[in-house]
Amino acid sequence: DLNTGKLKWKKKHTNSFNSQIKVKNKNIFLVDTDDNLICLSTIDGSLIWNFKTESSLIKTTKKLSIVISEKYVAFVNSRGTLTKLNLDTGYLKWQTPTQNILIYNETNFLKTSELVHSNNELFLSNNKNEFYSIDFKTGVINWKQKINSSIRPIVIDNLLLTINDDGYLIAIDTSSGNIIRATYLLDKFNKRKKEKILFVGFVVASKKAYITTNLGYILICPISNGKVDKIFRLGNSKLSQPFVVNNKLYIIKDNSISILN
Repeated sequence: DLNTGKLKWKKKHTNSFNSQIKVKNKNIFLVDTDDNLICLSTIDGSLIWNFKTESSLIKTTKKLSIVISEKYVAFVNSRGTLTKLNLDTGYLKWQTPTQNILIYNETNFLKTSELVHSNNELFLSNNKNEFYSIDFKTGVINWKQKINSSIRPIVIDNLLLTINDDGYLIAIDTSSGNIIRATYLLDKFNKRKKEKILFVGFVVASKKAYITTNLGYILICPISNGKVDKIFRLGNSKLSQPFVVNNKLYIIKDNSISILN
């Protein structure tokens, strides 16, 4: 119960869950470690339907991503296959693989970004140097770009922003998939530090990108040019992906929550 904190119900599932949790129309949607999408009732936790997909041999440690529209739910499994289902019945609408599912070792260490649903398109990238735009209605691939990233991209109007594993903030035209700009973010760090820094996630607010890292650094840069404007450190440990609520920036670290104006 949201107001009292009292337990309403609990249910034990056969497998552990490894995904985001989405709630729609009094139903809960999540994916288990065998890559099955599960639909449960928020009333009592009972199973409404589930949809099985082919799982990879090695279980991913990264949370799998789910997006929901008015009538459909779509998710990406640990093998990089996108699946769209009817929200109420779990019936398959379409399924689009992004990896060669006949070659198991190609998908065993796959890490995908969170799905982003915008203007009837799904955007998805991975650590296999692939970035996809997929038509949400049909499942057809609109375009594919060579970008290595498992960080959640952000769409602003017709501009898509992402950060690749080499430390570049990349701006992409959502319609064509053409790269508009790629700006290096680690110029102000020495060589030794550059080799250790990994990007966790970013958020855009007040026309600036706020980027968190595994070493406690926060990078701030205007999206107009992508150049780092300010760097400050919030401890030495890994920071969470940042998020903005009521004009405040929230970051989780060391079992604590930091709030920044």
